[in-house]
Amino acid sequence: CINRAISENNDDIEARYKETADDVRKEFQAYLKEKMPAFVDFFRDPVEKASEVLTEYPFSMTVSGSDLVELRSCLEETMKVLEALPERGTENDTSVWINGKADLVLKNGNDAVIWDYKSDKIDSGIKKEDFMQRIHQKYDNQMNLYKWVFGKLFGTAPDGKFYSVEVGEVK
Repeated sequence: CINRAISENNDDIEARYKETADDVRKEFQAYLKEKMPAFVDFFRDPVEKASEVLTEYPFSMTVSGSDLVELRSCLEETMKVLEALPERGTENDTSVWINGKADLVLKNGNDAVIWDYKSDKIDSGIKKEDFMQRIHQKYDNQMNLYKWVFGKLFGTAPDGKFYSVEVGEVK
């Protein structure tokens, strides 16, 4: 009975879903378009002053041995669950493959800053400080991984920062 009802209404369900998805997409595009001038203004000077600008910079690497031990200890400070990493974290453990993409990396000589863009919206009534704290709680683990990886790639530990389209730089 349920399957028949679904199949009889399938076209209507698909049309409603597409309509809803299109509405959400249009709303989000309008939101970003409204926020874009502040984004461009914020990054204009840092990008112009950087000796090297890496956008949407992909990374992919296999981590094993002492690097795996180091990665594990780096992330244990902030991560509660390390399901992707071996249990013991010794040099004899298996290797893990990690990959990702950094939104923006600005390099100046030996210094580098990884910028991660966030489009989370502020709930009405929430204070800016609480929103920024929520961004850190939600994304610091990701940033710690980026900093570790890019430290290995660049040979020096980079700084990591978030840019929220809602509030600008998240401190």
